[in-house]
Amino acid sequence: MQVTGYDADGNQTVVDMTVNIAQGSPAPEPNRLVDALPELQPGQSLATSAGVPEIVTIEARPETREVAVSSGEWAFNVSLPADGGAVEQGATGAMVTLMQSRSATVSGDGFQPGTRVDIWLFSTPTLLGSVEVGADGSFVGDVYLDSRIAATGEHTLQLQGVALDGFIKAANLGVVVQESVVLATTGATTLMLWVAVIAALIAAMALLFLVALRRGRSRQSAVRSATTISPEPSM
Repeated sequence: MQVTGYDADGNQTVVDMTVNIAQGSPAPEPNRLVDALPELQPGQSLATSAGVPEIVTIEARPETREVAVSSGEWAFNVSLPADGGAVEQGATGAMVTLMQSRSATVSGDGFQPGTRVDIWLFSTPTLLGSVEVGADGSFVGDVYLDSRIAATGEHTLQLQGVALDGFIKAANLGVVVQESVVLATTGATTLMLWVAVIAALIAAMALLFLVALRRGRSRQSAVRSATTISPEPSM
């Protein structure tokens, strides 16, 4: 930073100071041309540099469930596990489906060492996680799609980091969040198990009641028989 001025004799003075502009606290990166967060439909994408849209390459890799966003100077990648969703090639980008209660791997390169890459999900901005950039400018980490904070439906997934030029680069992808099929099946199985247990308990209680009822009737019959049969008088 340079500060210039004039002294009492009218001579110009110049002071040069080295300053460090640190990365700010996590916050979703808006599209500064419209001063709003991107609201993307599934398959749409938007990349920004310092909040200004820029042209990037979007590559969908359905066979490995990956999507890559690259500008030539920096790159973001999202990789899904076998049960974590799907990636398909769309007309204008990548169709990404994410499953609740599953993790996704995020990676990339071309960022300032020691800075932080943040992963957001919105309409309602939710920080899914942050990953530190290594000494070589690359990063890799996992983020978890918690069903308590990631509702099913359409969302915008944003990855952002500080590139080598010092400006924030953000990649925004329109995604769909779905309920995990495994969780739904597990829930149904658990419900059916509880129903079976309750039914078995009711049947056991009914059986015990019938047994007790029959024993009670048998005892009453025996008492009645003993009461009605009297001994013959002796001669």
